[in-house]
Amino acid sequence: MAVAPTLRAASMTASDQSDTNAGNDTDTADITVTAVDLAVVKTVDDGTPDEGGTIVYTVVVANGGPDGATGVEITDLLPAGVTYVSDTATQGTYTGSTGVWAVGSVAASAADTLEITATVGAGTAGQVITNTASVTD
Repeated sequence: MAVAPTLRAASMTASDQSDTNAGNDTDTADITVTAVDLAVVKTVDDGTPDEGGTIVYTVVVANGGPDGATGVEITDLLPAGVTYVSDTATQGTYTGSTGVWAVGSVAASAADTLEITATVGAGTAGQVITNTASVTD
């Protein structure tokens, strides 16, 4: 939520010389605090794939505002049992080796999407493989 500007004033309180212009002895600096509400939603196109099968994870980051977000990064490092193949992002770049999606800026009330294609590893039958995406702190 946006907050009203906070005013901080600086003023001269003493001097050992005579001040010839008291009108410039005070000044202020304003700041406006911004706020964003980032939400991450993650889905997979096939929740019960076969070993060796291909799956697509979809990650959406949405900004509920009220202000635009800058420097947005999402971490989604693929877990053991799945192997990175490729990715497509509406904005920014994804680095499979680190799992970082450097989204950049997300306007208020806007969203960006990342799709990660992966293959399911051999020997994973019967396992539950959990993949988590989160806003990088």
